[in-house]
Amino acid sequence: GDVYKRQEYMGYDITHNVIGGSVLFGYHVPGADCNQVNGFVNNTAHTNRYGFYFLVNRTGCLHLSYLTAYKNYDGVLSYDQNYQTRGEYMKITDNKYGVTLGQAQEASSGSLI
Repeated sequence: GDVYKRQEYMGYDITHNVIGGSVLFGYHVPGADCNQVNGFVNNTAHTNRYGFYFLVNRTGCLHLSYLTAYKNYDGVLSYDQNYQTRGEYMKITDNKYGVTLGQAQEASSGSLI
């Protein structure tokens, strides 16, 4: 069986996908909050401008898990008012920028734990 609980993610079950070769975004989706069982898992982005671009929820905590990003310009991006970001079981390699968190116009108050 899978090591995670499969549930719908923002109304969708997005699992086991590979997106590569996009001019802009591999994935451009709302991020899961830290209290949600994440149904966005085991997805891979490669050779895109942005591998994963997460829109931060308003709970103050973004949960990233079970994702792979390689050969993108930016592996994982989240520009919004995120206060805390939790990451687990992520494979981020061979990107110009691995993980970029924070606000687009001012310094980030967020942290990756």
